[in-house]
Amino acid sequence: MLKDLVIELVVKDIYKSVDFYSKYLDFKINMKAPDKDSYTWVELSNNNFKIMMQDEKETRNEMINFPKELSSSNIILLKYDLNKTKEIYEVTIKEGITLFMDIRNTEYGTTEFGILDPDNNIIIISGESI
Repeated sequence: MLKDLVIELVVKDIYKSVDFYSKYLDFKINMKAPDKDSYTWVELSNNNFKIMMQDEKETRNEMINFPKELSSSNIILLKYDLNKTKEIYEVTIKEGITLFMDIRNTEYGTTEFGILDPDNNIIIISGESI
């Protein structure tokens, strides 16, 4: 039986990625390793939802067959309430974060938009329409 599902992203600059997910998407650091000021792995959470990140160089040290080039075809869907979705959209525009997909109302009852994180992972921010 599956006990948990956690996304782990390999990132080029772990500090830049942590800052992005913390500042714009309300994630907080749970754990980091090594447990010092300088770290190469981190677990972030927002409520009970987790994302782990590992520095690309450290990943290559651990996995000798890791692909030579990082390319992303990942899509991460983050669901918030509608007001928080609109708030994140406003900050996205104000801060000049790269939009992947402009805000829209869907036929299945959500308002959503897409952004790119520092490693070009696609993040869809979605809120239920009232």
